[in-house]
Amino acid sequence: MRRHLSIGAKWALRYAVVTFVSISLLGIYVYDRIQRRILHDAELIAEIPMRNVSAAIRRSPEGIEAAEAIRVIEDAINREVGAADRDLRLGIQFFDPNGHLVLARGSLQENPLPLDSDVLGDRDSDFWEADLGESSPFYVVSARVPGGFVQTAIYGRRFAQHASYIVDGFLLALPITLLLTAGLGWFLARGSLRPIQRITATARHISGSNLDAEVPTTGSGDELDQLAVTLNEMMARIRESVARIRRFSGDAAHELRTPLAAIRSQIEVTLEKARTPEEYDQVLLQVLDEVDRLARGTDALLRLARSEAGLDPAGREPLDLRALLVEVVDFFSPLAADRDVKLELRAAEAVPAVMGGREWLHQLFANLVDNALKFTPAGGSVGVELAADPKQGAVLVCVRDTGIGIEPDQRERIFERFHKVDASRSEAGFGVGLALAREIAKAHGGSIRVESEPGRGSAFRVVLPFGS
Repeated sequence: MRRHLSIGAKWALRYAVVTFVSISLLGIYVYDRIQRRILHDAELIAEIPMRNVSAAIRRSPEGIEAAEAIRVIEDAINREVGAADRDLRLGIQFFDPNGHLVLARGSLQENPLPLDSDVLGDRDSDFWEADLGESSPFYVVSARVPGGFVQTAIYGRRFAQHASYIVDGFLLALPITLLLTAGLGWFLARGSLRPIQRITATARHISGSNLDAEVPTTGSGDELDQLAVTLNEMMARIRESVARIRRFSGDAAHELRTPLAAIRSQIEVTLEKARTPEEYDQVLLQVLDEVDRLARGTDALLRLARSEAGLDPAGREPLDLRALLVEVVDFFSPLAADRDVKLELRAAEAVPAVMGGREWLHQLFANLVDNALKFTPAGGSVGVELAADPKQGAVLVCVRDTGIGIEPDQRERIFERFHKVDASRSEAGFGVGLALAREIAKAHGGSIRVESEPGRGSAFRVVLPFGS
């Protein structure tokens, strides 16, 4: 079985790689800077004896003979070579104005170097490296002086050793630093990943029968703490959904059991003795009424379940709510006339469209209008109002009635599925109409609320956002 590296091990390796790259780049930069500085120092050290010889030549009396001048230069060169550090292996040469070697002392006496061509040309001085067959190069300074040219050379072994010390230090420190970084990275990663371990342990204990577990938080507010808070919020939503499903299942079973029990009771009573054809017809009609009620209830439950599952994005389209409300009002107008209730639509002009499902929104407003007509006595009125609120970016629909109203303690409960306020408001139905209306509004990004006063009527206000 293939073993996979843990996140802590991966982070430790990444720390080590980043450290390696960073130290390597830093080492290259530092080495380059030090190497430049070493070469600069070598140039200065090689330039000092050249300047001393040049100063001795300038101090010579004017008009002295050539032999005397050579002796002065030779004395100055000997002094510099004798006083120099032996490790530098100082060598000095003097050339006449034509570039011919006149004197050579020190390391250049045995290994003479030709005069630098650039200085022989038009340059006053030059610094360069020369290979004399040693393990390290010689650093050479060539310069024009009164009466000719002076060329000095020093051995570069000491300077190479200084650079080597730096390289060795980096090579020694690098593996130690990598080990420390990897170890420290692994330790820090374990501490950082401890919240994930708690999340994993909590997730393993979560099941359909145990949804109360919560991921502990540290209060640090970092990304892992935010993840724990988000997971806890998600679990809270799941618990709420599961509890709602359980309530839904229990309430649905209770509501469906009532018509089924009535059907069973009617059939059992009918079978107790022989009946006339007319009595059988009467029982069958009663059973048919219960079956119709059962079918309506089942259809309502299916619609409620579909609404809670969310609105299919493919089913959204720009809708003209004015035209939709005209259809709803026209559909319920005969029922309103039969109940002697005035039903009218008051809609503003040029109301923006909303994005949604036509069938669902038709169901939403049909439920509200049907509910208003049920509980508005004869001689009352039901008004459907449509307006736009640009500040909210939403369309407002209000279904207002002059019915019996709702008690304050019942105003929120009326949106609960299967809830019926009391016998005075109860008609044949399952009590899911307003619950379905609220779910449809939520699925469209909107909301629904009720304002009511007992004995004076109710107003259901629906807010739906403009379509894009």
